[in-house]
Order: sequence, then structure tokens, then C-alpha cells
Amino acid sequence: MKAKLERYFIILYYFSIGAVASALISFKNEYFWRIFSYYLFPQVTILLILLIIKANRILLHTVAIIMPCYLYLFYVWTHKSNDGAMGWLIYFYTIPGVAFGILVVNKYIIIEKIKSSSVIIISTVLSYFIGGFISFYILIKIT
Repeated sequence: MKAKLERYFIILYYFSIGAVASALISFKNEYFWRIFSYYLFPQVTILLILLIIKANRILLHTVAIIMPCYLYLFYVWTHKSNDGAMGWLIYFYTIPGVAFGILVVNKYIIIEKIKSSSVIIISTVLSYFIGGFISFYILIKIT
């Protein structure tokens, strides 16, 4: 019972980091809940996929921390430049590449039986940004 309760608190922790980051950057107007859900949906989706496939706990912690950071980088970029809404489209189009990169790293961790925290963290961060870059590159080539 205690292990199950601990798992629920960890899942709540994963989602709360993304929810706080999404709430902080959402506009505080009548469209708050819609914008908040747009920001939070990709994070929740990727975390749920990782929870369903029972990913490594260190990988989950890293993803739970880096996804709000990635969201905040796009927030800074779109608000400091004139890209505005088009920048957010790039954020949404890079999420599939990010998810694919994380799933590849998860499979690599399982196959190679990696136990080192630093290797898992570095490979997760690299796969996150490389997957996002590849999705962005494909988007640029298509359009």
C-alpha cells in the first residue's frame, strides 16, 4: 500500500511541475484555461506514455523537469521576438520528435541496462533537444 501511495505522489509531482510552469506563462485573461491546456497537454501526454511503458524513474524525473524548461524557452523566444503565435506552432510541431527521442533513449537504457544517473540524464536531455531539432528541420523542409 505504501509503495502504491508513493507512486501516486511521484506522478502528482511530475504533472505539477508542468502545471505550474504552464500556469505561470499563460495569459491571465478569459482564455486562460484554453491556453493553459495547450501548454500542458504535450507534457502530460509524453509523461503518461512514459508512465504506461514503465520508463526508468531517473528518465521520468529528467523529462518532468526539462519539459517545463523547454516550454519556458519557447515562451521567452516568442515574447522577445516578433514571431508570436507562429513560434508556438513550432513548439507543438517539435513535440513528436521530442517524444520519439525520449522513447529511443528509454529503449536504449533498457537494452544496455544502464544504471548510471549521469548517463541517463545527459542522454535524455540530448535526445530531447535533438528530437525537437529534427522535427523542426522536417517542418522547415516540408514548408
